[in-house]
Amino acid sequence: MPGLINPSDRIFVAGHRGMAGSAICRALERAGYSNLLTASREQLNLENPLAVHGWFETMRPDVVVMAAAKVGGIHANNVYRADFLYDNLMIEANLIHAAHEVGVEKLLFLGSSCIYPKLAEQPIREDALMTAPLEPTNQWYAVAKIAGVYLCQAYRQQHGLSCVPWAIAIAGDAQVGEGGSRGVQARAQPAGVSAIGQRQGVFDGDKVLVVHGQLPRRCRRRQHNVEAGMRNNPASISIFS
Repeated sequence: MPGLINPSDRIFVAGHRGMAGSAICRALERAGYSNLLTASREQLNLENPLAVHGWFETMRPDVVVMAAAKVGGIHANNVYRADFLYDNLMIEANLIHAAHEVGVEKLLFLGSSCIYPKLAEQPIREDALMTAPLEPTNQWYAVAKIAGVYLCQAYRQQHGLSCVPWAIAIAGDAQVGEGGSRGVQARAQPAGVSAIGQRQGVFDGDKVLVVHGQLPRRCRRRQHNVEAGMRNNPASISIFS
């Protein structure tokens, strides 16, 4: 990616063990970016601002990819509402603020299609954000992701941090336990995806199927069928929409 990321850049992929983070690491390595920085949950608690700041001061990444989050299914989102909101707010705020403090050159924040209204017009337009109620079963996670989008905008406008929020849809996501797990997930019904094109990935080496907006509401209501469809067709979507 000439002009975007240099081969010598130190690239921190937060959430490298998750589905999205691990895919991004593989894509970067295939594209020749070998200077990758990673930290397990045991090595770095992303919810601890002092730990995150200290790690950034020591490692000094040039690029940050935020693929870390607390995620889960409908049941987990409904039962652990405070956890999904608080944990994700802390992860986002700590990473973005630390990136600003140590002078990170570029930051990519992975969002989710659930940040858009439940009954948004299809295909979803970017300006539909915050125009109507969210899907109630995962609104706590969605509100945190919306806050992350606005944090990116605020830090870019006030401090000049080069950061971009993206929504993703990646197939092959494993089911998580009731308490959720860290990583980035987006469930999709392979036959229900409305694609608007295919182009070279944000990270060279991965072809991507660009998905505009959210999936049909019937897919979001029938989560178990959606998950089964993804497991049966794990290559229906690659990365980034």
